[in-house]
Amino acid sequence: MWQNIRFSVRIFSQSPGLTAVILLTLALGIGANTTLFSVVNSVLLRPLPYQDPDRIVQLYDLYPVTNSQITSSFPKYTFLREHARSFDALAATSSGTFQISGPAPAPPAELAGARVSANFFRVFGVKPTAGRTFLDGEEKQGSAGVAVISHTLWQNRFGSDPTAVGKTVNIDGEATAIVGIMPAGFDFPENTEVWTPRIFGHPAMSPVQVQRGGSYLLFFARLAGGAQIPGAQSEVSLLSGQYDESHKGFGDTGRAMVIAPLKESMVEDVQLTLLVLLGAAGFVLLIASANVANLLLARSIGRQKEIAIRACLGAGKARLLAQFLTESVLLSGAGAALGVLFSVWSTGLISNAVADLLPRAGEIHIDATVLLYTVAVATITGILFGLGPALHAMRVDLNEALKATGRGLSHGGRLRGAMIVSEVALAMVLLAGAGLLLRSFLRLQSVDPGFRPDSLYTMHIGLAGARYPQRPQQVAFYDRVLQNTAAIPGARNVALSNALPVNGRAIGYFFNVEGRAALEPSKAPTFWLHSISPAYLQTMGIPLLRGRFFTDADTDATRPVGIINEVMARRFWPNEDPIGRHVIYSREGVTAEIVGIAANVKIGGLGDENADNQMYVSYRQRPFLTMSLVVRGPASAAADVRRAILAIDSDQPVAAIRPMDEVIAKSLSTPRLRTALIGAFAALALLLALIGIAGVAAWSVSRRTNEIGIRMALGARPVNILTMIARESLTLIGLGELVGLAGAFALTRFLSTFLFGVTPWDPFTFATVTVLLGLVGLTACVFAARRALRIDPVVALRRE
Repeated sequence: MWQNIRFSVRIFSQSPGLTAVILLTLALGIGANTTLFSVVNSVLLRPLPYQDPDRIVQLYDLYPVTNSQITSSFPKYTFLREHARSFDALAATSSGTFQISGPAPAPPAELAGARVSANFFRVFGVKPTAGRTFLDGEEKQGSAGVAVISHTLWQNRFGSDPTAVGKTVNIDGEATAIVGIMPAGFDFPENTEVWTPRIFGHPAMSPVQVQRGGSYLLFFARLAGGAQIPGAQSEVSLLSGQYDESHKGFGDTGRAMVIAPLKESMVEDVQLTLLVLLGAAGFVLLIASANVANLLLARSIGRQKEIAIRACLGAGKARLLAQFLTESVLLSGAGAALGVLFSVWSTGLISNAVADLLPRAGEIHIDATVLLYTVAVATITGILFGLGPALHAMRVDLNEALKATGRGLSHGGRLRGAMIVSEVALAMVLLAGAGLLLRSFLRLQSVDPGFRPDSLYTMHIGLAGARYPQRPQQVAFYDRVLQNTAAIPGARNVALSNALPVNGRAIGYFFNVEGRAALEPSKAPTFWLHSISPAYLQTMGIPLLRGRFFTDADTDATRPVGIINEVMARRFWPNEDPIGRHVIYSREGVTAEIVGIAANVKIGGLGDENADNQMYVSYRQRPFLTMSLVVRGPASAAADVRRAILAIDSDQPVAAIRPMDEVIAKSLSTPRLRTALIGAFAALALLLALIGIAGVAAWSVSRRTNEIGIRMALGARPVNILTMIARESLTLIGLGELVGLAGAFALTRFLSTFLFGVTPWDPFTFATVTVLLGLVGLTACVFAARRALRIDPVVALRRE
């Protein structure tokens, strides 16, 4: 083996250019696979960093109309906690934002937070690095305010102060004692920085709504010793039925409840995307392997005399095979080493790019598992691309190979042709997938969101419930905000809303149409409620199709009014005028008169093809603690608005100041990243295919030098020589495209869930990709044929 290694190194040093090309090709192919596998390993395969993570499960309700996952209620949580025996601990959480002020001199800020039950940390088996977690009595109403903070917040806001535990800060307007600091890396759920035990209550819900089954909680549990998910599922299904019987009329009855492993529920939305990307990286590696195999085959043909001499001196086929495989595995190993260096760099880039898109993105790194995977890929790849050339080289005719004429160079065409066909076919599949995703993304970008985002800026305002507990106080604050900001130079329009378009849905309500049969909550239709200021529709550029806008006269002292969107009007009043009709919603039985119809707006994202029912209400009749301020004007006006709000309340943080174009761009970040990665793999595949086709065409020219010389001596024109050279390569390309089309038709169906406005078998995309690949192949042939046109017939004929 050592002799084989030393000889391989000498062989590589004799052709440094060829060796460099092979190493670079392998580094790109193996590096891409290592990078993607590090992401898959961190997100999908690696166990969660909690105690006995396989024992942690999530419980969620299924909305009966769409069978989609939704949150659960506080009454259901207390019922299950009291009766379920399959769990050691059952916890509930509600994610949101907190307004924090202190300790001095830190400015007021808005932080990602979670309201959790006291046993939340026990479910995950995580202990604080300092202080303690919550006591059971601290989740009850009226108890003193306490909080646990993340390691990141302890570093950034408290300056890693070892005495931070025990200090008091103001959270949501309430004096709150810091009782614990969690270890680095624990930020569940959703990048949480602060945890409080205020589980009973929600900023967007009244106490009555909470008590009557308003849904806002996520449930997590640790299975009891000996309990398994099927048995726990049976118990929870039984208890869910009992809950429905004992809580008739509550808003959360009539729903099935499902149990899933925590890791499975966390990665469910991204699993297919990651597997598709890993498959694309695998295709790139296969193309790279075919390219390297072609290069090694060309070199092995040039070494036929050497092989013949070694065979004559007694080297058996096994000895020769060992030599060739040693060379290919060494090349693959060196390429893998370079690929790991490439992966270390690219993994950091991807980790930052997907920080807000993937669960566990902060855990993405290269570990021992990834390195073992890379070693396995390198070994298999080395054998894969080395075996074909090795077996071909050992079929040498000793008599012919030992002749000085070197006619052995005429062999190997079929194997090289098969590799080119496979390269083109694999590149075809990747290009088709990238083309479909690109067309889908371009169509997504061109979707009309239903409003005008140009020169529109947004910012987030979250009022502290302890400082603004009553609706009149909240309305008065928002009134002052609108009054003060309307006078700012450049601020052409200013308005408020509890939710922004394309940024996600707000709060949903079951409703009934007055005068029609009332439906129970589990069967009643729903709409998304948007609390807005009178000028909101005009500021956003949302057309009012019929009726009137809200005015300053629509207050809590007047009858409730609402403006519905066009799709809601068509669905529930298809042949009637909804203006003047009434809808009944919320547990308080609010009856709102419809006074207007607005155009549809994309609220769940530009790709949300099924328009949702929406109803706008005046913020003076239904204020929220959390609102967004929208300003139409220059960027300087947005900064002035922030200062105007701080002048009203210096403890009031203003967060997430950004242009509306950025909000829309962020809503497209997942399809953009997916398209970019698949596109990068497809471009790399196209480049490798170009190199491979050009290599085969050049090899064909060198093999047919004598023939070309004779043809030119007999008067063949350059176009004839070019056609002859191109015909062979284009035949292989055409065959590869046919195989690739069949593969693309079979595989692109897995992309259907990622496509918008494009079918997985889009004729335009497939035709464009076919032409593009053909042009690339033709370009490679032309470059190779230039060498044939420079052949001197006399020199070529002398070779015989």
